[in-house]
Amino acid sequence: MSTSLNLSYFKIVLSKVYGYPTVFKKELNKAKKHLNAYDYNMLMIWLSKNQFSSLALD
Repeated sequence: MSTSLNLSYFKIVLSKVYGYPTVFKKELNKAKKHLNAYDYNMLMIWLSKNQFSSLALD
């Protein structure tokens, strides 16, 4: 199993920490560091479609 962090991993983590804005933003910053530009953009689209955008876009 790969040890690299991927898009699926961040979707799971962000959905679980959504109720904790500080942790959510920290994990979103981690995603930005670990994902390539395309995957990060896909994550942002997923967040907006799943109504997590109020925290993601702050």
